[in-house]
Amino acid sequence: SPSHSPSSSPSHSPSSSHIPTETCYWIEVAIAFDEFPYETEWKVEQLDGELAIDASNFTYEPSYGYDKERHCLPVGRYQFIIEDSAGDGLCCLYGSGNYTVTSNDELIAEGGEFG
Repeated sequence: SPSHSPSSSPSHSPSSSHIPTETCYWIEVAIAFDEFPYETEWKVEQLDGELAIDASNFTYEPSYGYDKERHCLPVGRYQFIIEDSAGDGLCCLYGSGNYTVTSNDELIAEGGEFG
């Protein structure tokens, strides 16, 4: 039967909590850059415009390089925004770059031609 008084020595077995932790919705963004990676920036915003992720410093990425980032987002509704400062996207004038966005291993966006 369980004791209602504290023991004189600590237990060496880990204790577990049944308190739920915040659910994590994973988003993974993979980008194959064109010749000019520093022109590319992307972000994830909540629908109210609050910034959740900002990825805009690809100054030191090599031409035709590759970047993959994985982030945990709390429950909510988000939009993915990708831009190219020269207006020619990742494809097809200066290479055949592209991007994919997955959430919990489900493809939610992909492409290469954008402004």
